[in-house]
Amino acid sequence: MHIPFINISGLIFPKSSAEIAINNKGISITKELQNGERQSVFHPKPPNAGSFFMGDSTGGSGYYLNLPNGQTKKHYIHIPSEIIEITLLFEQPPT
Repeated sequence: MHIPFINISGLIFPKSSAEIAINNKGISITKELQNGERQSVFHPKPPNAGSFFMGDSTGGSGYYLNLPNGQTKKHYIHIPSEIIEITLLFEQPPT
């Protein structure tokens, strides 16, 4: 069975009351609450982490961990839906 390659691109929309910052120490998520206060959460970059991903095939986000055997494993973090919206766009999807 031949499965055609489908080009997928994505759009990431931070909500108007939210900020996301990614650096070499981890990811910081800040949102403004209805009462005007700001709430922040910090997810430190795990040991052996490589690149960061957002909106994989399950809608999750996190880091790729570099394992001692040379393989990689996904390490998920929780980014609430009220913080960010991730939309996948399919270029010429099969009909």
